[in-house]
Amino acid sequence: MEYFTFGVELEAVYFYTTKSTKDTTNATGKDLAPVFDMSFDAMKARNPDLHKCEYWYGNAIEADMMAQVRNTIATFLATLPEISRGQVLPSVPDQYKDWQVVIDLSIKLDGMLSEDYDSLCWKGLEVVSPAMYATEASFKEVEAVTDMLRATFRTAVPPSCGLHVHVGAGTESFDLDTLKKMAILCWAGDQVLQQMHPVNRRYNDFCMGPRVLSKLANGFKAVDLNPTGEKALATTKRKVLIWQLALDHPSRSESQLDFIRTFQRCAHPTEASEEEQDACRNGCTVFFPDEPPQRNRNVGIIPGAKELWGCNGTYSVAALMSTGNRGAYNFDNYDRNNAKTLSKGSKKTVEFRQAAGSLDGHWVATYAKICVGIGRFARDFCDGTICRLVYDCYTAELEYGSYDVLDFIIDICLVEEAKVVQDRLKNGGAVSENLRIFSTSEGSCLTSAQKKLARMTIEK
Repeated sequence: MEYFTFGVELEAVYFYTTKSTKDTTNATGKDLAPVFDMSFDAMKARNPDLHKCEYWYGNAIEADMMAQVRNTIATFLATLPEISRGQVLPSVPDQYKDWQVVIDLSIKLDGMLSEDYDSLCWKGLEVVSPAMYATEASFKEVEAVTDMLRATFRTAVPPSCGLHVHVGAGTESFDLDTLKKMAILCWAGDQVLQQMHPVNRRYNDFCMGPRVLSKLANGFKAVDLNPTGEKALATTKRKVLIWQLALDHPSRSESQLDFIRTFQRCAHPTEASEEEQDACRNGCTVFFPDEPPQRNRNVGIIPGAKELWGCNGTYSVAALMSTGNRGAYNFDNYDRNNAKTLSKGSKKTVEFRQAAGSLDGHWVATYAKICVGIGRFARDFCDGTICRLVYDCYTAELEYGSYDVLDFIIDICLVEEAKVVQDRLKNGGAVSENLRIFSTSEGSCLTSAQKKLARMTIEK
């Protein structure tokens, strides 16, 4: 049985009208998915007991939209072949067994100004996958459902939206060694991992990186946070210089892999474009300073990695990585203050939060594989190999262009995923998707028959 499990959270804007219009094209003439018909007559047809007072003053529209999305997903899943259906974890709470839809009040559209929105209303929805084993079938299900949402409903993913991936070890908690190494990889890789996301995500209060905003970055020590105040683990990792151990485990060479680099290491943007900044204004908690947020130079990559290695409990790992506001890598489910969340049936996951919102199924599935891959690398590879990667991230900070996110992803044994990231970087997909007025179904993995079936479901 696969050890790792995962789930995704897809945030997006869903458009609707209260005027019974069926507008399916925008000003450019491209075919788009229909908007929700949330006129009183349409909702009354779906719910004969609906009264006008509930329609105008209650939450009937929100409830109806969520129900339509849930029902459409359920109908669509019945059409998927068995090889594209993930295996849900046994013995988990009901909310983790099926695809769920909830209102997300953090989603804003204020910064995206377009006359195309003038006749439309919208709601921010978060679609949450079940907790599934990290198998190829599960990733295929996520890809298919994501593409179906994009092809069936009129949507957008403005900069306020995020793509979150929860990674777990089934119904169990991560062991201390694996959790420490996951934290070390996220801490050391903070700068390079940011490169596969839009620049604005580095400034977002809800996904700040641990090198900028965490207890570890602010000088806390493992000995201060270890259970019962015990001293940090006295291991050889505290006595041997990390870079000496790392040099005994050289990095993989791209020339020995099925990977041809076409995106240069020095080509990653370091500043957000004016268009990206405009889209973020008033739309999310992103504040672009005159200069990029400064990493705490007093706690560098290597000293921070040593502190994480010195943790003797999962509580102290979570505490050192805590940003106080669910940062880019959220270990709070293992925090001492969240001990009750470690009870039977609750989340035991690490949440990856830095990705921008997306309804591109292939990218969503690929990013989920990368998040799981970080956990798998942490569990399966020896300390020396981890040290080598830490050292490479350290050199990347010293010399821009010496090591980047593609190197990192290749080094954690995800060559095919590195190819997807490279293509996305070359075509600007990470940023362009968040700047589109509406999502389009281009590049969808769905067949025309599946698209037709999904749309028929919401038209009934």
